[in-house]
Amino acid sequence: MFKEPGGGITPWHQDQHYWPLATNHTITLWMPLVDVQENMGMMRFASGAHRAGRIAKAGISDASEAFYEQYVAENDLPISDQRTARAGDASFHAGYGEWKQAQASGVGKRRFCLLCCSDLRLLAGRW
Repeated sequence: MFKEPGGGITPWHQDQHYWPLATNHTITLWMPLVDVQENMGMMRFASGAHRAGRIAKAGISDASEAFYEQYVAENDLPISDQRTARAGDASFHAGYGEWKQAQASGVGKRRFCLLCCSDLRLLAGRW
């Protein structure tokens, strides 16, 4: 996956909405395949949002941006910003974590991969 320079934001959303799995116990791995500077559109997380589980049945859209922005404000959720990332860095977040990406205003394509894991025991070394 990639975002072109000048590409729009990725609105607030929860990845779990898109995973067709019979469990809520998932995580997402986000890994940049090139070094990413702040002007290339980095990630922003609403800390603690995952504790609420599914907040809304909404896909990524302008409506989800407005809904989740209001949810963050009403629930006084702290925001955690990731400013930069090196190629190969990894960010793990809960499937029901709430996150967005800033507009990509820098030069160069931002390439990244997303993976989903539905059995957290694998990550905990309990297989």
